[in-house]
Amino acid sequence: MGSAKEAKTLTFANIFLPKVNALKTINIEFPEEVVELYGEEELKRSVRKLSVLDLVKKGKLSSGKAAEILGMARWDFMELMLEYDIPIAHFPPEELKRQAKERRLI
Repeated sequence: MGSAKEAKTLTFANIFLPKVNALKTINIEFPEEVVELYGEEELKRSVRKLSVLDLVKKGKLSSGKAAEILGMARWDFMELMLEYDIPIAHFPPEELKRQAKERRLI
């Protein structure tokens, strides 16, 4: 293993599925040790998965589209969301209060 300052650049080309229309290639530098510990392909898969999960968590990508990008069934993706403590549904507080009142829970 090299010094802590050495980094390895991975090229992420076509990391999404062919169904996805626009693909972009990016380069990201990682410490060589990280690349060696993960392995290049596993690191690429992990970065892709975590990036997609982050976009879903931020409300920028639907779970259906995320599942498509990752090549998963939607139900499998929802299980993945639960593993990462990402809510499957998001309701604003006002909506939750409205529904609770309708059901006479509050």
